[in-house]
Amino acid sequence: MRALIFPGGRTYSAPSDRLGRKLADAVLTPSEVRDRLCRFVYRTLEPGNPLGLLQEALVLSQTAEPIEKRIRVEGVKTGKVTALDVPGQIAQALSVGIISDTEAAMLRDYDRKVMELISVDDFESHELGAEAQPAAEDASASVSEFHIPSGQVA
Repeated sequence: MRALIFPGGRTYSAPSDRLGRKLADAVLTPSEVRDRLCRFVYRTLEPGNPLGLLQEALVLSQTAEPIEKRIRVEGVKTGKVTALDVPGQIAQALSVGIISDTEAAMLRDYDRKVMELISVDDFESHELGAEAQPAAEDASASVSEFHIPSGQVA
C-alpha cells in the first residue's frame, strides 16, 4: 500500500522539536519575524480587540517570565509557596519576600490579561438558551408526568 501511495518514497517528515521550539521563540519574542507575520493584523489596544490584548500580553510576558521563574525556583521548589493558583502564588511570594510590590502588581496585571484572553467560552445562561431550574415542588410534579413503560431503561 505504501508503494502505491508513495511511489517515490516517503516525502514528508514532521519537523523536529528543536525546529518547532525555534519557530515558537521567533513568534513569541518581539522580533522582525513576528512583525512580518503580523504586518496586516490590527493590534491596537482597545476594548473589544483581543489581538491588541494578545500583543500587550506578549510584550508583558517578556518581563513576567523571569519573575515567574523566580517564584517557581525560590518559592514552589523550596516549599515557601504552596498555592496552586497564580494569584495565591503571587500573594505568598510577596509575603515571603521573593518578589517586590511592583513585581506583584505587574504579575497580577499580566495574569488578568492572560485570563481575559483564554476565557473565551464564558457565556451567560440566557445566551445558551438555558432557563432557571423549576422550584422543588414543580420539579417533583414534572417528574411524575413522565411515564416509562416497564422493561425500558431511561
